Amino acid sequence: MYKLSPSKLSEVKYISSLTSLLTSDEIDLYHEADEEFGRVAFDGVITLIGKINSKKIGVILTDFRVAGGSFSKKNSKRTGFFIQKMTQAKMPIVFIFNSLGVRFMQGRTVFDDSFSIISDLYHFRKDNLLVTIGLGNVLGISALFFAQGHIRIALQEETQLNLTGPEVHKKFFGKTDAEFSQFTTAEHQFGVNSLVHEILPSQECIFRSVQETMTFLFAETTSPGSGVVWQPL
Repeated sequence: MYKLSPSKLSEVKYISSLTSLLTSDEIDLYHEADEEFGRVAFDGVITLIGKINSKKIGVILTDFRVAGGSFSKKNSKRTGFFIQKMTQAKMPIVFIFNSLGVRFMQGRTVFDDSFSIISDLYHFRKDNLLVTIGLGNVLGISALFFAQGHIRIALQEETQLNLTGPEVHKKFFGKTDAEFSQFTTAEHQFGVNSLVHEILPSQECIFRSVQETMTFLFAETTSPGSGVVWQPL
């Protein structure tokens, strides 16, 4: 159903931003076995294995340029299987968001697969490190996924977190887009609850912080033949 295809980060232009996160050019793209791993084929959610200082990590990257980085039946199933694979391999995951949430136009059945990701993340995070990053919109179900992270980082002035989008608020609460933007910013969430642990000024700063954290944890708790075994308090 799915396979890992070895590739080079420098050759896959649509994930070039990950050069600030991964320290090796060697990656393995996790994709549908009967399809190529082009941008459109990934359907808005890219799954891969990369390295930070020779240690493997899983990366899930929502691609806003493809259907708003939304979760469909197709990419939700692959994401769920990928998380299960990372659970078995005991590799940490970095889950990066710029997403509008669930792809509603696919109908009610899309929730079966997308909500299963919550369960997969719940089981994964029991013994493995999950870092979640907001780089833009973290709306709808994406906010629920984001909240699962042991470490949750947001991009200053860019990240908006909410369980619904501006259209829903405007319809039911009479909120304008401007008002919606004010109370969904990462800065606002940071001030009123514990959803966001850290706000950083640039994507490069966020990825560098994750690198440093992973490097420290790998040095402290690496188990032979696998990644970090995370022991949450």
